[in-house]
Amino acid sequence: MIVGDGPFRPNLEALTERLGLQSQVRFLGRLPYQETQAEMAKADVFSLPSWNEAFGIVYLEAMAQGVPVVGCLENGAADIVTHERDGLLIRPKSVDDLKVALLSLLENTDLRSDMGGGARATAEQYSWGKNTNELLALIESFIGN
Repeated sequence: MIVGDGPFRPNLEALTERLGLQSQVRFLGRLPYQETQAEMAKADVFSLPSWNEAFGIVYLEAMAQGVPVVGCLENGAADIVTHERDGLLIRPKSVDDLKVALLSLLENTDLRSDMGGGARATAEQYSWGKNTNELLALIESFIGN
């Protein structure tokens, strides 16, 4: 499932057709937030191998669903993902790295499950509740001084 739209969608659809993968790849286009979250929850793996991603809240959204992620080193994913604990980090623009990462997760149910659990635990570190408590503690430390 590919969620979202962009200038490369026509090329990706043509490539999918050329490779005969129409029965295995579905382009869902842009979806409302709740539907996007529902699709993430159904996923075995979330992959966004962008090399220009900033913080990348989308990785955390997938991780909160217990889905291991694949992202690139040297960008926002690397700020969130711990390689081989909650996802896999690959070199930017490396098709070979992406292939290896996806195959390792898709072919190994135990690895996927372990990383999915790690992903959920990581996402909890960024929860609104945790951030609120930390902010309140910080404010209280200033008030108390």
